[in-house]
Amino acid sequence: MQAERQRKLNIGCVTLFAAVFVVAFLFSLWTPLIADDYNYAFGYSTSTRIGSLREIWISMAWHRKLLNPRVFSHGWLSLVLMYPRWVFAALNGAAAVLFSWTTVSFLREKGSRQPAGMTAVVWMLLWICMPAFGQIFFWTAGACNYFWSIVFSWFIIRSVLHLEQQRENRMRSILLLLLPTFAAGAWSEHISFAMLMVLFLLLVRNWIRTSRFPWGEAVLLLSGGFGYLFLMLAPSAKLFQRLHDAGDPTEQGVLTRILSALPNKAIPVFVAGLLLVLLLLLFIGKKSGKRAALLALSAAGVILSGTAFLVFALRGYAYRGICGMISSAPGGFFLTLTVFCTALTISLIRRGDQERILLSLIFAFSGISGFALFLFGEYFPVRGFCAPVTLLILAAVYLAEPHWNNARRHLKVAVISLVTACFALCFLIGGADIERVHRAAAEREAAFTAAAAGDKKVVLTPYPCKTKYSAQYGNQDLIPDADWPNGVMADYYDVIRIIVVEPAEE
Repeated sequence: MQAERQRKLNIGCVTLFAAVFVVAFLFSLWTPLIADDYNYAFGYSTSTRIGSLREIWISMAWHRKLLNPRVFSHGWLSLVLMYPRWVFAALNGAAAVLFSWTTVSFLREKGSRQPAGMTAVVWMLLWICMPAFGQIFFWTAGACNYFWSIVFSWFIIRSVLHLEQQRENRMRSILLLLLPTFAAGAWSEHISFAMLMVLFLLLVRNWIRTSRFPWGEAVLLLSGGFGYLFLMLAPSAKLFQRLHDAGDPTEQGVLTRILSALPNKAIPVFVAGLLLVLLLLLFIGKKSGKRAALLALSAAGVILSGTAFLVFALRGYAYRGICGMISSAPGGFFLTLTVFCTALTISLIRRGDQERILLSLIFAFSGISGFALFLFGEYFPVRGFCAPVTLLILAAVYLAEPHWNNARRHLKVAVISLVTACFALCFLIGGADIERVHRAAAEREAAFTAAAAGDKKVVLTPYPCKTKYSAQYGNQDLIPDADWPNGVMADYYDVIRIIVVEPAEE
């Protein structure tokens, strides 16, 4: 019986990993270079095309001083841009497989009966819910900064959770994880922050549960923390200096710009506060009335987030039809939050395991806390939803899995049909959009080749993207009469001038 179950699990994992790799490889290969990709093909010290590891090292040293502290992610970006397009596509497919394997092993260790199937559900929900999907998963610059960051962070989180069960070779495992944890902490501001919050809350949980300080977990938290300090204390990361240089040089002007940006971020603050209250209730709330308070808050979360999702989805549909509805960034976030709050409510009603509820809330709160890095910035990129949405979905699937096993057959069929139908719809529309841009990119490459061999002038139109599955959706491709990114793209293809013509309206 055990051998048969293991055989089915192996078949399911191999099928899942193969499907994930193929999709990630093909769609990454079909997503052309845009915007930042061209910048990082050139060295910041010499402004010439990068051709060696030494040049990347020198470029990132200048980059950290002058522009941005993400030398780990941007160093990888410069590295993959040295090679043919298929190299990045293969590495991106491998990263998708690593994320899948980490999720399968986590769910299996936590007692899941169908870890491969639950991981497939995680991917379907990510495809349906994640805002700016193409920018995060398929765009070269976006994947190196965001997708790879969440993959490495999730691997570190899963490794720390495994350490709780490990009795032998703990010290060796901790030593092996020190450098990867440092790198994950220094990778991306909001995702690394979310990872560190998970590690911190896990440390607090273990300290309270065992009444002993978990030194091993503390060492890894410090390693990630030092990585984060390396990221945030770079000369180019001085927030107030950059705001000072951007406009009004007075302290009052800087403060005004910060405060004016806060109202647009009130929703993430409210959601983070709600999840923090739920966590505190679990940690320090009195036994009497705790479950009722948790249930009331989670039910309110279902109603509020569900209503918000419908509002934003309908607004997107009114604006751009079905493509606008499935591409709505706030709609995707609130749909994710609705799924999580629903799983939490069901778990509370059915008196689910408290440790499972606590761990899911740690994931959820830590993901939302990643928004904190954008609170005092003057912009809020859609790619900032990467950590919150991913950790909310992982928490929801982990929380719902035990109750799913005991659900009635007709309910399972209904839920599976709904999720599969939504995924199939989004996949077909998104895949068609990616393929459409791929064909346009082939035509653009041919135009550049002809221009480089001729008068070095080329006439182009921006890519015809329609959904969040194309990296160009809401991103900067070509801008009429603009120096960037037109200029750096011209340097990349060795032409003198790019003339941008707006496409005819459909």
